[in-house]
Amino acid sequence: MVHKKQTDDPLNNLLASAGPEILRGLISALAFRHPEVRRECFEYLKAHAPLSTAQKQTSDGEVVLALWEELCPDL
Repeated sequence: MVHKKQTDDPLNNLLASAGPEILRGLISALAFRHPEVRRECFEYLKAHAPLSTAQKQTSDGEVVLALWEELCPDL
C-alpha cells in the first residue's frame, strides 16, 4: 500500500482551513465521547503546550481518571 504524504490527506486539508474555535469544539466533542482520546489530548498538551504548575497537576489527575474510564468496562 502506498502511503500519502500527510499534507495530501483530506482531513489535514480540512483541519488547516478550520479556525481555533471549530478545532476546540471538535476536540472537546471527541474527548467527551472517548476516554482514550481525552487521555491522549492531556498527554499531548502536557508535552507540547506551556502549562502552569496547577494545570500540570490537574492534567496529571485527569490522565489517571481518563485511563480509569478506559479500563473500567473491561474489569
